[in-house]
Amino acid sequence: MKTDRLLRSVLTAVDFSKQSSTALQYAAAIVRRSNGRLIVLYVNEPLLMAGAAAAAYDARKLTEDSRKQLQRFVERALDGSGLRLSSVTCLVKTGNPAAEIERAAQRAKCGLIVVGTHGISGPGKLLFGSTTKRLLHLTKRPVLVIPPLRARSRARS
Repeated sequence: MKTDRLLRSVLTAVDFSKQSSTALQYAAAIVRRSNGRLIVLYVNEPLLMAGAAAAAYDARKLTEDSRKQLQRFVERALDGSGLRLSSVTCLVKTGNPAAEIERAAQRAKCGLIVVGTHGISGPGKLLFGSTTKRLLHLTKRPVLVIPPLRARSRARS
């Protein structure tokens, strides 16, 4: 099986952070080289949506606002990447992020999933766990995990 064929469809999940912008740029570079298509997914988590609903926010409006925000995020992140926006599909789903990422990748027959990781530790990790870790347990697809890019330290003399 040729690698190019496997990479004809790539999914990346974003959360609007700088780290997910970096992961999106990696995914775009892969898709550009394989002349494929890129699916960009944002998942509204039910707990966050419940909080928004408590603030009298319509769930449908939240999804539509998320879709608009996702489109702007993708356009900014991919500006100057050389990837045609016509080869990018933006999706907004609601649910468990890891499960929704796997479900979307399965539906789109993606050969690769690209995600960024924040390297969260401590109480945040205990409470929410790692979406990337849960995704790795759910999927049989290759997953490219982009760690936080740290500024290079100066070489010591």
